[in-house]
Amino acid sequence: MTSDFKFTIKDEVIDVLVNEYCRESGVRSLEKYTRKILEKLALQVVEHPSSKEIVVDKSNLSKYVGNPKFSKSRFYSETPAVKIPLSFRKYNDLFRVL
Repeated sequence: MTSDFKFTIKDEVIDVLVNEYCRESGVRSLEKYTRKILEKLALQVVEHPSSKEIVVDKSNLSKYVGNPKFSKSRFYSETPAVKIPLSFRKYNDLFRVL
């Protein structure tokens, strides 16, 4: 039993995966999410052999990989100021910021 099957993953999906699902310096999580998409596509082919083409785009991406881990909305309207100490002095096992 052979069947011609075609699937397409749009370019916008890669952008959404990088920005909303994987925020790391490497590509390990991007590979994980891509594998997840391909596994679910393979399952669809087995369950519904009559379908000839499946397109993965922004609108149906959450069906394949779930909800995004990171959202574009920010908790603060502007980034709060953060003070970073440049050196420490140790007194009686306590750290004192200069």
